[in-house]
Amino acid sequence: MNLEFKSKKTIAASPEIVWMVVSDPQQWPAFVDRIQELEHREGELHGRITWREKDFRFRGRITERVENERLVADFQVTQSDRKDRMRIAFELKPKGDGCRVSENVALDIEVNPLLGMLARGLSRFGEPQELTNLD
Repeated sequence: MNLEFKSKKTIAASPEIVWMVVSDPQQWPAFVDRIQELEHREGELHGRITWREKDFRFRGRITERVENERLVADFQVTQSDRKDRMRIAFELKPKGDGCRVSENVALDIEVNPLLGMLARGLSRFGEPQELTNLD
């Protein structure tokens, strides 16, 4: 099942300043509350996230990098015997004296087909207002 969450916000800083934070995965736990730990080993990112009071391990890498504009990271997320996929994309655009940041989180998760239909139906009632606290 595929789920996608999007968030946009304007930050009172230049795209270059925001890029310094977004493009450094070691800083992600400071503005993505769900990331509990993150380390960079041999070109891969390894860590732990919390979602709905459950811990998930993840590993992956940055797969696209356009300086001061776009960063994409692809991950495999594991819990028990499940292996789900997650993609996080940040896009930065100048806006006035600041920077417009778009965050897109796409999940490809294993789920019972009936639960998948229920989740799709519920997702029509709205999306999270903010995925990160990038301020």
